[in-house]
Amino acid sequence: MTLGYRCPKIRAELEARAKVDKFEVEVDEDGKIIDFLEGDPLAPTPEEYVRQDYLRRLHREYHYPKAVLKREVAIYYGGKPLADEAGKPVRADIAVYANAKACSDGDQGQIELIVECKAPNETEGYNQLVSYIFNTSANGALHSTMSSICP
Repeated sequence: MTLGYRCPKIRAELEARAKVDKFEVEVDEDGKIIDFLEGDPLAPTPEEYVRQDYLRRLHREYHYPKAVLKREVAIYYGGKPLADEAGKPVRADIAVYANAKACSDGDQGQIELIVECKAPNETEGYNQLVSYIFNTSANGALHSTMSSICP
């Protein structure tokens, strides 16, 4: 996991807190991951295990209310959503908003932190994360693979 945060004090705190035990990711009887925020069943991909673990960390360790956390957040450039080469919308894995209203409104100007999650064996993603920061008002970002949490 790498941390990028504009404030060295916050970066140091996040790095210290990142060295803790993992949380269990809940799965249903069909093997699908139960989304920590909405309770929806999700495909059990390695990246989703990382995302769900980090959502739990943000809530339980860093004490962010669920109401300020959102997964799969579209990133906009101006008034238009960014798209990849295939034309699919570009989405941040997790966004932490300044408050619950900003989260429910999807106010990109009120994103405090972006978390980009990758499967444990992936090494790419840094440039993707940097582009999210430049297109939002995020004060910082994390890139996580958390290789120890995948079943």
